[in-house]
Amino acid sequence: FAMAGEELTFRIRLKTLRAFLKMPMGFFDQPENSTGGLSAVLENDCGQMTGLVGNNINVTIQSVCALLGGVALASFYSWRMAIVLLLISPLFAVQSMVDSG
Repeated sequence: FAMAGEELTFRIRLKTLRAFLKMPMGFFDQPENSTGGLSAVLENDCGQMTGLVGNNINVTIQSVCALLGGVALASFYSWRMAIVLLLISPLFAVQSMVDSG
């Protein structure tokens, strides 16, 4: 997922740079559109997508796989354990949402 995040960041930076290059000359005369400001947009704003895509999707997929694996394992050993696991799973999801934000 890190590679997918980096690829997405590269594509966003490339599209943003192309959009900057298509702007009229007066756009670059404004103080907020200085060279440093535009470079910061390419670096910071586009770079935040890597963390958003790479980390969040990775954690979500790991959590879902762990839940499904736990239910499958519990079902194999004891159907009662599987039912208990399914009943308390929403509590884990709520706690995860509270912890993350």
